[in-house]
Amino acid sequence: MYIEKKKGKRVGWMFVTAVHLLSGYAIYLGRFIRFNSWDVIFNPLELIKFLLFSIDKLAITFTLYFFLLSLFIYGTFYLFIYLGKVEKE
Repeated sequence: MYIEKKKGKRVGWMFVTAVHLLSGYAIYLGRFIRFNSWDVIFNPLELIKFLLFSIDKLAITFTLYFFLLSLFIYGTFYLFIYLGKVEKE
């Protein structure tokens, strides 16, 4: 909501979409490939090499499914907050 207030609704939703898409891929990396957050600091070259050359069907499928699930949950909460504000007015 902060970005939406500062930059507008369209930029806010673009940011939300990008964050959920990247989160879906990050969860795939942690769950299936077993990368951890400290690999960014202690093993960045292996992580970058994997990111550049190892996109497969499972990665894309899991990322898209988790993206859609998390975006749906976010949208549901966003809708409830919006409906709560409308009801108060």
